[in-house]
Amino acid sequence: MCGIGGIVWKKEGKEGLLYIRLINNTLIHRGPDDKGYLLFQDNKVIPFDESKIIQNTCDKTPQVFLTHRRLSIIDLSDAGHQPMEYDNGRIWIVYNGEIYNYMELRDELKSKGYRFKSNTDTEVILAAYDEWGKDCVNKFNGMWAFVILDTKRNILFGSRDRFGVKPLYFSISNGFFVFSSEIKGLLSLPFIRKEINPEAIFYYLMFDLEEGDEEGFIKGIYELMPSHSFEYDINSHMLRKWRYYNLEFNNNYESFKKKKFYHYINIVREKIFNAVKIRLRSDVPIGSCLSGGIDSSSIVCIINELLKRNLYPQASEKKLFTASYNIKEIDESRWAHLVTNHTGGKWYQIFPDEKSLITDLENLVYTQDIPFGSLSIYAQYCVMRRVKEVGVKVIMDGQGGDELFTGYISYYWVYIKELLKNDPFSAIRELLFIRNSPLRWKEILYAANGILKKGNPYGQKYALMSRYINRELWETYKNTQDASDKVTGQKASSLNYVLYKFMTGPRLKSLLRYEDRNSMRFSIEARTPFSDDIDLISTVFNIPSSYKIRKGWSKVLLRNSMKGIVPAPILLRKEKIGFTAPEYIWLKKLKNILLDYIDNNLDCFFDVHKLKKEWDNFLYLQPSIGITGLWRFINLAIWKKVFSL
Repeated sequence: MCGIGGIVWKKEGKEGLLYIRLINNTLIHRGPDDKGYLLFQDNKVIPFDESKIIQNTCDKTPQVFLTHRRLSIIDLSDAGHQPMEYDNGRIWIVYNGEIYNYMELRDELKSKGYRFKSNTDTEVILAAYDEWGKDCVNKFNGMWAFVILDTKRNILFGSRDRFGVKPLYFSISNGFFVFSSEIKGLLSLPFIRKEINPEAIFYYLMFDLEEGDEEGFIKGIYELMPSHSFEYDINSHMLRKWRYYNLEFNNNYESFKKKKFYHYINIVREKIFNAVKIRLRSDVPIGSCLSGGIDSSSIVCIINELLKRNLYPQASEKKLFTASYNIKEIDESRWAHLVTNHTGGKWYQIFPDEKSLITDLENLVYTQDIPFGSLSIYAQYCVMRRVKEVGVKVIMDGQGGDELFTGYISYYWVYIKELLKNDPFSAIRELLFIRNSPLRWKEILYAANGILKKGNPYGQKYALMSRYINRELWETYKNTQDASDKVTGQKASSLNYVLYKFMTGPRLKSLLRYEDRNSMRFSIEARTPFSDDIDLISTVFNIPSSYKIRKGWSKVLLRNSMKGIVPAPILLRKEKIGFTAPEYIWLKKLKNILLDYIDNNLDCFFDVHKLKKEWDNFLYLQPSIGITGLWRFINLAIWKKVFSL
């Protein structure tokens, strides 16, 4: 896990040397173990160290700079240094991520005559590019963001993993092309304009939507979207992007068949075990996040099963990390404790509170790069800090399990809608088994009413937010596409389609960004098998939806595939808490301090006077458990201050 950056600088002068150092220094948290630089100019490649930057000894106009910050995970030797070359310097790479099937790919490439100098997955990517060109990405199982310098073709070839686990941002103009693992790396450059994108602000405040489009919160800074690659021609300054992968899903309704169901269970169990197993490949200690939910508990218990076979000593200490609260409604500690007892893991509880929050608040916002949806992100931040203190360098997490295995409550009424269309009798049966779901009749009737009326599910929920939105901003964007279908596909009649929207849309990508920024803030590599294992994901998405929710039970594939592995009480859990925090309580205790962040330079986004005048009343109207709308106004204000926007 690392940080990468690059500049194609076509202006005269030596500023490029200084600018590439700014990117590198900004990304130091992503890779404190090593750093490297490369200059490509006049068909010559010159690797150099930072002393040349400090001394500013380069006496020619630079063309291409690459830089890398290394977090050493696999092959800790100097052989893993980047930028890394291949084929006598014909191609070079800066890379962030893990290709978990690199051993299998290395064997395949060896059979084709390739030879390797290191044990890194980085070198495997270079050999794969040499063999298969831009199609090499179709071979990878894992998470990645990399840029390859091809000196013969005079291009940069870049790519990002299928579901957006690893980040990559860029900016392009007549005089430059720059890229970085984080937005703050680009904002460190003096020639990047810091102009806020008002449309992104509108979607964030009204719909809690983050990075829904390629251009995000800062105008002129773009995100290379998941499943995309690019080629940048160094001579012509032309950028070409394309989508290399589309997730296929089974959109045909099929009635439930018991024999077929057990067949699917066996396949899913095998795929999950393999996904976790290859993600235990590491030369440094591995721990696990443990919420007490089915997803993280499954990963912890699978690791425990693999350790019984005397495999993977780097995970043998079974260090487990849980965010806990002294609030019964949101605390899952008793479930996590059950798993730690079952596996014999060493348990670390972390207790975030409002006092530590206010101390860390500005650093948290800086860490995340852009405004975010809720203060549950702070709980994750605190967990990652503790992981760092304990000395664990790689953490396994269950992120993506809800998107893959139907973990959200909203999936239930989408499935009911699908059944009503294809099999009304099964729809009635599902409603009779509502006791096995987190839903209650009141919620079902409310959802059914919304479906029948074809209303916007955001309408009532966000009516209060619109009261404070700047009128000009409101008039400009109020008629643009609402976020409901864009994010969740709630208007669709197929459960698998909704799962597809969650898996490939902004929602999961945002969760993965939280994970990436919080883990990398403390130089931790986070691994998420449910979010990036292509064999597991493609298998599950080709299973008909009738096998994913059954008799009121969500996640039936995961629950049944983990029988005998995960403690039965975990598998029989009905309530859905999720990774949450006592947001309302914290905001209430800190309301006066937080109000100080709201000043008049925010008037272009919302009515500052009205919000401050009605501050206490607005807070009172927020939900006592879950996500508040008030936080988004506060977060926007802090973000604007922290990044001097």
